[in-house]
Amino acid sequence: MGIESELVAKKDFYSSNCSKTKMKYISEYFNSALAKVLATVDENGQPNVCPCGTANMPDENVIHIGNVCLDRSLVNIRKTKKATLMATKPVESEYWKHYEKTGERLYPAGYRCYCTFIDETDDQKILEPIYERLAGRVGKKMADKLDSVLVFKIDEIREIDFERKSHPRCGTTLE
Repeated sequence: MGIESELVAKKDFYSSNCSKTKMKYISEYFNSALAKVLATVDENGQPNVCPCGTANMPDENVIHIGNVCLDRSLVNIRKTKKATLMATKPVESEYWKHYEKTGERLYPAGYRCYCTFIDETDDQKILEPIYERLAGRVGKKMADKLDSVLVFKIDEIREIDFERKSHPRCGTTLE
């Protein structure tokens, strides 16, 4: 997609009040993002952050995370029931040149999803697609470490925005 058509698509997204349209875009963005990060805190407020490539948003209400190497995060999640996931894509120099010239962003820098832990499952219908995706990316040896999937309810989604705090969309909750 060229810059102009991508910009038009994003303008439509920002001007739309259709929650389903926004969530479809956010879900597609989240699931295709190259960088996903999981943040948790323990009962004393000590933060923990780790890469989380297994995170997937199957619908607008839920996030699934494959339980692979989540030792400290899993302890925190089980105790506090809360987590935040951030999904981002690379922002290329073409983006910044366009922004400098027009003041318009071509696409969101990413999203933060604030979530509540609701379940841990070994249901094969949920586990299998995550296993296959993981095996395709990093190999079967790592995918074989997947033993369960954490299921989260999405409480809030916030867009990552490079604008100054005074910008009306910066740090606001998407509805």
